[in-house]
Amino acid sequence: MNSQIWFQLVDFDGKPYKRTTVAKVTLLCSADVDDLRNAVKAQCPNTLASVDAGILLVYENKMAFNQRNALSPFLALESVFREPGFNRGDSPLIILVPPIYPEPLSTSVSGKIQTF
Repeated sequence: MNSQIWFQLVDFDGKPYKRTTVAKVTLLCSADVDDLRNAVKAQCPNTLASVDAGILLVYENKMAFNQRNALSPFLALESVFREPGFNRGDSPLIILVPPIYPEPLSTSVSGKIQTF
């Protein structure tokens, strides 16, 4: 059996990431948080082009996001949705897209800086 999971991508301040709106993915009822992250990455390939699924942080709701209480990647989604209709478009899971910092273009070898 499949479940529709509603989510909202947000930035570190809790604002919609790159002007995204609430969206949904369809997953097996046996899915876990890591399956959700992979499905969201597949659902939003352009928006998340430079983001690996493994760095997305999933929160049960806005309150959990504000407290920075992310769900474990191993957690079964069925344990999050205790009540029928819990996850609707008006109460989506919050998915933080952390800021991506570019890797430095130089590296230190034996105390000397080499520029590539």
